[in-house]
Parts: sequence; C-alpha cells; structure tokens
Amino acid sequence: MTTEALEAISNIRENWKRALLTSSGVMAATIAIMLLASIAVGVKKDFTDQVEDLGVNTIIVIPSKIGNGFPNMNLGGASYLKEQDTEAIAKIPGVVRVAAWTFVGGGANYKDKMASSFLVAATPEWFQIKKFDLAAGRLLEPRDNTQDVCIIGSIAKESLFATSNAIGEKIKINGRNYEVVGVTHDQSQESSIMSFGGFQNFIYVPYAGIHQREPTSQTDRIMIQLDPNREPNHILDEIRRTLRSHLDEDQFDLLTQKDLLKIVFRFTDILQWLLIGLTAIALFIGGIGIMNVMLLSVGERTTEIGIRKATGANQAAIFRLFLAESIMISLFGVAIGLGFSLLVCKMIDRFTPVHPIITVVTVLGTILSGILTGTFFGILPASRAAKLDPVRAIQNPN
Repeated sequence: MTTEALEAISNIRENWKRALLTSSGVMAATIAIMLLASIAVGVKKDFTDQVEDLGVNTIIVIPSKIGNGFPNMNLGGASYLKEQDTEAIAKIPGVVRVAAWTFVGGGANYKDKMASSFLVAATPEWFQIKKFDLAAGRLLEPRDNTQDVCIIGSIAKESLFATSNAIGEKIKINGRNYEVVGVTHDQSQESSIMSFGGFQNFIYVPYAGIHQREPTSQTDRIMIQLDPNREPNHILDEIRRTLRSHLDEDQFDLLTQKDLLKIVFRFTDILQWLLIGLTAIALFIGGIGIMNVMLLSVGERTTEIGIRKATGANQAAIFRLFLAESIMISLFGVAIGLGFSLLVCKMIDRFTPVHPIITVVTVLGTILSGILTGTFFGILPASRAAKLDPVRAIQNPN
C-alpha cells in the first residue's frame, strides 16, 4: 500500500464521522446494487428452474405466434387447437407422448377455504411427460377420464387443507364435487418466488370429463415429449407441417425449452438495464457528495497543503493524496453497504419466498463501482489541491 493511501486511511480514521456522512450516497448505491442484482439473479434462477423442470425434450404448442421474442401467454385467449391435433401429432415418428390441456375458469374451495390455484383439465399422458413426486395418493390414469377426481399440488393442498389429510376428501370446483386422489410435492417449487405460478399451485381434473360435459371447451395447450435419441429439428418440422394442414401460421407456435429460456433471459435483461440505470443515478448522487466534501476539505487544509509543498511534496504527491482519500471514502461506503446488504439478503431469503443469490461478480462489480466513483469525482478536488501555490496557501489559510 502506498504512502498516500496510508495517510488517506489515517485522515479518514481521524474524521470518521465526516467520512461516514460523505460516503452515505455511495453506501445507498451499494445497497441498491447488491440487493437488486442479487434478487434479479435469484429470480432468474427460479424462472430457469421452472423451465428446466419441464425437461429438455418437452415441446409446448401454444395457440399464438411468438412476436418480438414474447409469446401471447394469455390463459383466456382464443385457441384453434383441437383434440384431434394431439392424435395426429402422436402418430409422428419420434414423438413419444402427447398431452392436451384446457384451462378451466372459476375456482376451487373446500368448506370455507378457497384456493388461488390454476385449474387445468389434462389428459393422463401429462403425468408421464412431467415427472411428479407424490406426497400422497396417485396420479391421473385413463380410468379416471369419466370420473370426478383431481390431483392437487402441495401449495394448493396447503391452501385448502393445511396440515390435514386431503386424499379421499372432496373439493368443489365450479359447483361440482371432485375427489382428491393425489397430492404432488416439490420442495424447490414450494419455496420459490415462482411458487404461485408453479406446478405445485395447480389443480388437475380429467380432460375427457370436462370436454364431455362441455363439448365447446377449447384445447389451450398441447404438451409433446420427443424421443431424446432422435434428431429434434426434423420432428419439429413434421409437427409444424401437421398443424399447418388446418391452421394458419399465426394461429400456433412451438416452444422448446430453449425458446422458453430466451423469454426468461429477455425479461431478466430488461431488469438488468433498469438496475444499471437506477444504480448509475445513485452512484452519481453519491459521487457528487464526495466531490463537494473533498472540495470543502481542500479549502480547510490549505495550510497543510502549503506546508507539504514547502517541505518537498510535489504536485503529483498532493494529487495522489487527495485522490486516495476520495477513493477510500467511497470504499468506506461500499464496505458498510456490502455488510448491510449481506444481512438484508439473508433476512429476505429466510422470511420471504425470494431467494437472493450473491455472486462474486456482483461483489467485485460493486467494489469496482466504488473505486471508479471515488476516482472520477475525486479528480477535481485533487487537481485543485495539487495546483495550490505553497506561499499563498500558507499566507492565506482560508
């Protein structure tokens, strides 16, 4: 460590209260960077985990065209997909399984409790495409097609039954009683910020029963599992060709895991740019505060500067001293901000469904931001101190 840096640390230690107030802007910016960046990384991981949970060889047919990287994910939108499409796609070589979904409107309740869950009518093949862990009971099977039974996720189960047993109980979905025959479980999804929209907050009923009672019900999604040992692009082309036989190009699209991850990353990229903008403003304000206080310090220490120059210190040494103080004050704020942020992130992780992830890149980026802020906003005060005439500085201390 250089002599100027050691002197800067000594000066900050002697005037630590002023340094604390001066660095408050950088401290706030550091907290903003750490919290927002860590939360963004955590949310991105939750999104990615949800997508990867589907499996790399799972394809989703949606009833709309992807535009500008964003599909129309409106659950209540019109769909031109038909049950016959699942039968035709299932015959394509390389397709292992095909499942159909219908989004069921309304709500589910058990006695006086309501569940804010997604209601989905699904064919039994879905429970072979997506591997579910069971907390109790069983999954839907072909024999359930005409039965009023349902599968509920662990989050939906918690809303309706709390700690009580759900198997064999009947919940009311849109005025009709359905017997609970299975409860799914996934600890990672239950503790995720995406848990509300995750599979553990779904309630599944038989697809055939819904369409038998309501023949006009539409098919909202088709879930396809491909043979992992076959070349996927050829299979996807065949699926598109099959759907084009009676649908226009803008009436459907295929989403692979890669496409879904692109959507996730596009959203997180937007969050990152917002983060950069907010933290840049905070760092600018913090830097202005450091510059103003350092300019005031130069005015207060003119005698000291004059004596240093009179005893042999050159302009470069004075410049380095004041620049080092500016950087150290900024890093002082960064250090306090980092400590506070680590504490807050631990509390958020423990008491909320948000799981911030603190990375080495985030920490190093925050420290670098502090150094750059102190350097940039310390140049003017350091230059002014270095250019002071030693005789006039001693004669005119103020």
